[in-house]
Amino acid sequence: MKNFVSGILIFSIMCMPSFASLVSHWELNETTGTSGSNSVAGAAPIDFYGTVSDSNWVPGKIGNAVKLNGSDGNYLLIKSGSVYDFGGFEDMTIALWVKFDSIPTVPSVCYLWDNTYSGYKSNLVIVGGEQIRIQSAQGDATGPTGWFDSNAWHHIAFIARNTDDGLCDFEVFVDGESYVTKTDLDRDTTGRLGWAAFGANAAVNGVGANYLSGAIDDIRFYDTALSAADVQSLVPEPVTFAMLALGALVLYRKR
Repeated sequence: MKNFVSGILIFSIMCMPSFASLVSHWELNETTGTSGSNSVAGAAPIDFYGTVSDSNWVPGKIGNAVKLNGSDGNYLLIKSGSVYDFGGFEDMTIALWVKFDSIPTVPSVCYLWDNTYSGYKSNLVIVGGEQIRIQSAQGDATGPTGWFDSNAWHHIAFIARNTDDGLCDFEVFVDGESYVTKTDLDRDTTGRLGWAAFGANAAVNGVGANYLSGAIDDIRFYDTALSAADVQSLVPEPVTFAMLALGALVLYRKR
């Protein structure tokens, strides 16, 4: 049995991707409190806003997750100052797992802006029920329908890539597949964007209210634009999750 457990753990570790460019990782495995710790040493925590209780920490895709109720100002917020260059643009990737309670109506998955609300803003929203839209100061780009499955976990990766002409391209991956792209965005000239909200849009600074009803898990920031293969490696096949769960169960029963 010991060899079996060791094999499970080795297999699990081999299946989990590791990138040197990971600058923040909020696993959201807490069971109480109003913030999520950062597994990257020295990096900022993420704060939980709105009406919060222990019941907002629920089983997630990987360990626990945060449950957002679509109201009460529930959202996650990073006030990171100049730690993250959301608008410079330096290359970056934001990846997370999301499970929606129902077909959403224009809720924000990820909203980026500067800490004075005056810099470049970028918003990743769900529109028309089943479409993801990249909203930017220079126009929007909307992807096709057909990806959405309520009460199921979806992996979403939001990637910014600098181009040779000094512009920037945005690309969104859903469940490891390229979904929508917004190209040729100008670099921001007002400074670095250091704040990010998950599950809310501009409502975080008092302009309107769009809150997500569902759960969010395992938020990751990379200081590089991940390749398609890198993104796909963040979305393990179901058998991988089954092996991870089996390994955890065996360890628990051995205690």
